[in-house]
Amino acid sequence: MADIEDDNDYNGMLKIKRENVLKRLEDFEVIDAEKIQKLPVIAVAANPFDEGIEYWLGKLDEFKKISHIDSLQHATSDIVEKNGGVNSVLLETQKSIIKEILELKIPLATAKVEKLDKEYKNLDNVIKEMKEDLSNLKTKIELAKNYLKSFILELFTDLILQLEGTTIETFINFFERNIGSEGIVLNNKIENGFNKKVLEIENDICRLEKNFDNEIDNFEEFTQDNSLEKFKIGSEMIKNTNLGLTNASIIAIRDFLNLSIKFKPWQAVKIANIINKGIPIIGAILGIGFELWDSYSKKKKEEEFLKAKKQMKEDFEKQRKEYKELIENIEEFDKNVFKNYFKLGNNITKLSNELSEKVKKKERFENWREKVKAIDNNLKAIKVNEK
Repeated sequence: MADIEDDNDYNGMLKIKRENVLKRLEDFEVIDAEKIQKLPVIAVAANPFDEGIEYWLGKLDEFKKISHIDSLQHATSDIVEKNGGVNSVLLETQKSIIKEILELKIPLATAKVEKLDKEYKNLDNVIKEMKEDLSNLKTKIELAKNYLKSFILELFTDLILQLEGTTIETFINFFERNIGSEGIVLNNKIENGFNKKVLEIENDICRLEKNFDNEIDNFEEFTQDNSLEKFKIGSEMIKNTNLGLTNASIIAIRDFLNLSIKFKPWQAVKIANIINKGIPIIGAILGIGFELWDSYSKKKKEEEFLKAKKQMKEDFEKQRKEYKELIENIEEFDKNVFKNYFKLGNNITKLSNELSEKVKKKERFENWREKVKAIDNNLKAIKVNEK
């Protein structure tokens, strides 16, 4: 510890301190031997005798003398002057900071972006494949709808033709075999026809969803393993669609048809009650009670039977028309029966939009990097001009 009020003691201790500092710099090879001899080493007392800043602000002349702060000021001024002045020192400082960013930070960021760019392209290819699969699926849906229309037309046309050939004696067999109590036989035939095609489409959608989900998981694992930005896309949304072939799918189709079809002429015709009471089905269709039907002559019964057949034919034609119109209704039929197709399509569109935003951010980074390179070239040009 030097006596800062004794110049001889201060200078002696400064000499020893300077030699120690320069020796350590030389030992650690921080600076070469030639520059060491030119390196200024200054010793100052920032707060002599621990009097505090308020005390020394009132005695600046004494502070300058015993703190030797003027030695630091002179040394700093000499360094600034030797390096071209204040502006030159500021410029070199700025260049040093920019150089650190250019040489240390940019390469790391660039390497990460290049890795992510590769995965962006892979994911983009997955999306393109999914869109192509959805397009193919759309074609399958159209074919399925065409099949269902043909199925309905053939079913009701066949019923009408069979109806035409019935007699009073054979009518009950026709009714039980093709319609059933409350229309259960006919409804089951229609539901089975719809289930066959709809579940084929559901199976394809389920397969696409699983493939897509796997690709999303692979991408998210990549971004985490490489310390890259977490790419939060619609994978959870996709996973939560709960696609799959279950009884719920079949029930959903049945409920949809039950709610959508307004014309249901057979619901009130209950064969069990009719048979138990001995009332012919024809009478039930026409709303004729047992006593009245039983009082009819054979000719009258034949006339009423023809009326019943005519009414049933009209009912079949109405049902055929309503089912056909329902199948052709995109808003009501497609978006209810094939709703998982639309849900998956919407998710893929959202994912595609999010990927586009990520690519735009990457492009903005690349533009910024080009500007940084231009700044680097300008700084190098400044250095050349200085030389």
